[in-house]
Amino acid sequence: MLTHSLNHAIAVSMKRNPRQSQLVRAIILVKGVHFYGFHSSYSPFLKVLIADPALVNRAATLLQSGAIMKTRFRVYESHLSYVLQFLCDFGLYGCGWIELADAWQRGRDYSADTSQFSQQQDMIFQFSPYYCQTRMPLEVDATAHQILNRHRITARNMHHKLDIPAPSLPPEPVVLSVRELWDDERRRRIARGLHPSPDIPKDPSENSRNAGREWAAEVRWWEEIQKRIENEGAQQTLQTGAEDWERWVMTTFESTEALWEAKWRSWKPARRPEDLSVAKLEGEEEQEPQENPYASASQGLASQYAAEDVYGDIDVDEDMLESQEVNRLVESEESAQQKRETGDTEKRAHDVSEDPAVDDELPPEPQYDDDNAYYEDATPKG
Repeated sequence: MLTHSLNHAIAVSMKRNPRQSQLVRAIILVKGVHFYGFHSSYSPFLKVLIADPALVNRAATLLQSGAIMKTRFRVYESHLSYVLQFLCDFGLYGCGWIELADAWQRGRDYSADTSQFSQQQDMIFQFSPYYCQTRMPLEVDATAHQILNRHRITARNMHHKLDIPAPSLPPEPVVLSVRELWDDERRRRIARGLHPSPDIPKDPSENSRNAGREWAAEVRWWEEIQKRIENEGAQQTLQTGAEDWERWVMTTFESTEALWEAKWRSWKPARRPEDLSVAKLEGEEEQEPQENPYASASQGLASQYAAEDVYGDIDVDEDMLESQEVNRLVESEESAQQKRETGDTEKRAHDVSEDPAVDDELPPEPQYDDDNAYYEDATPKG
């Protein structure tokens, strides 16, 4: 219902026919960790995929307005640039290489048969049904699953549970662009006969502290923390099966391939530790994978539809959508988003009313005599 309601609301706000417009690609269930605050477990989120990135800000404003399903949704990451989000999801960055498993080369739109023949002789990849749009010597088309850079990045599963002590940081930098700089620096040091990795500076703060100095209320606060840990631990033991849904749902990182064809998806539901231990002890063969009870929600199967399909139930307050307040809010948010994307920092000049009593002449420049002594211009005006 949410997919159809959001699609209907966006179309109505743009004065379009909702039954002939597919503006929402899909809405899928994902799991993630809240960015703000302290959290030690996954939380469910709904990932909204919009067909046109230019409508992301409009969709976020409508979800927050309360006109859809009589709910004011909390929206996250709607301010992020579509291009930057795409580069982040697939491990791409500026001035870097993109690795493709396969591609389709675009040709020139020539009408003569001889030109077509010479064009076919120069083809490096298989022929694309689309023509070149620029004067570049090579243009190719590729699909998302053919970008191999994504296989070089892995998710850091370290924030969904509380580990004491905390896991150690990886020796390599997490950001791929920084990692490439490190590799260049290693090659440069090896060429000069130096060790490829310099010594990492150590934090001297631990050695600089004097032992034996404690806060006056430190003992009391440690007791309060210990009591809270014991109380929360007792509450968690009462919860059984509450986290079973997590193994059936993709993380926000894994959901990039949620709408890919089944043969290109690499994600599989995680197996429970007790199932792995029992199978290992008894030597049983791997059983057939169970049916995912959240497949329709986590893989977008229920939310995908074509414009000519049966239009689902909607819950939209059209009177609120047509109100001037919502229209002003949408226009204001879209204008602010456009300024953020274009980097527009111009400020409107304030209108100043002309006052005939104000002297528009500039003040006289200071004058100096031969001895560099400053004196004011005493020439009377008028």
